[in-house]
Amino acid sequence: MLLLLPAGLFAKTPKNVVVVDTGNYYPRQRDGRIKEIEDGLTESQWVEKAVRSAVVKAFNNIYAEHLYELGRPARQPRTNCLTSRGLANPQRRRCAEASRRARI
Repeated sequence: MLLLLPAGLFAKTPKNVVVVDTGNYYPRQRDGRIKEIEDGLTESQWVEKAVRSAVVKAFNNIYAEHLYELGRPARQPRTNCLTSRGLANPQRRRCAEASRRARI
């Protein structure tokens, strides 16, 4: 959970680094209530504020073991499709390209 990361962890992170947010907000099960999100800020916008960098939301709709067990080469039958979301298009493209190279 982002709230438990050391303060300043991303302070020296170069702006060209792609921050991939794989999490989902679970106020009852894990995260507790985060006022900004409860007041209407999207979870990804909240993360962008916290890490002070553009964020791509990806891999939050699949279990980790499925990445390993269900991965298939491109253009093969039954290839999986994962969604990503982010306003920072260059970062989103870099995330998608990394996924393709990893055959995810």
